[in-house]
Amino acid sequence: MITVKLIELGSEVKEYGMEDGSTVGDLLRIAHKSYVHGCVTRNNAEVSSGATLRNNDRIFVGKAMKGNTDPFEVTFVRLGDTSISLGCADGQSIKQVLEQLEDGEQRRKFFREDGTVAYEFRVGQMGQPVNENYVLNRPNSGSVRVICSQRVKGNFRHFRK
Repeated sequence: MITVKLIELGSEVKEYGMEDGSTVGDLLRIAHKSYVHGCVTRNNAEVSSGATLRNNDRIFVGKAMKGNTDPFEVTFVRLGDTSISLGCADGQSIKQVLEQLEDGEQRRKFFREDGTVAYEFRVGQMGQPVNENYVLNRPNSGSVRVICSQRVKGNFRHFRK
């Protein structure tokens, strides 16, 4: 048994348990996705639907358009709660990535009733605080990790553009 992640721009990253010898096509069938030549990569390298999956592979499903770039994984970590991973494209802001959440319960964890973001963010392990307009870029390897701190009086810093 192997574990792979399916990452698609605009949706939550999903993890699948697959049998040894499974192919990219098998994964896409299980996920109800279509294989489009040139839009599917494994660990940032284009791959065919017949390619055999390996443990911990990250399969990226992009969109067929000019200038297409593969999404990458962004993991949002909130103290005392489970983390959530989403697909992100180069140049998207933290808020744009979070706005992809379709599940109402998940959205309520990040946004207030008036639509404002409820957190202050830190990118990476020891990053400086950034606001929701901070632009995320593809990491050299792995995923981007965003730490979410609740905005309460005394810990929120005002940002200027």
